[in-house]
Amino acid sequence: MTLPGYDAWKLSSPDDDRHQLGVKEGEECGRYPEPDEDEPRGYKRRPCKGTMVAIAEHPDTEEVAVGCDTCGEMT
Repeated sequence: MTLPGYDAWKLSSPDDDRHQLGVKEGEECGRYPEPDEDEPRGYKRRPCKGTMVAIAEHPDTEEVAVGCDTCGEMT
């Protein structure tokens, strides 16, 4: 007896459940902070809950740079 969907789960690659990062304005950031050597062993970091916002506009190309309002990561 096999469970429904078990074979699909067992044969799926890790890329099937990729963690989505925010790249457009209004999306949730979702980035993890850099590892810290002072963290306790086994500590699990949580993804950033910030929102992606327009930071600056390049005058030459008219592209808008998008970054997180909480952690400051840029795309």
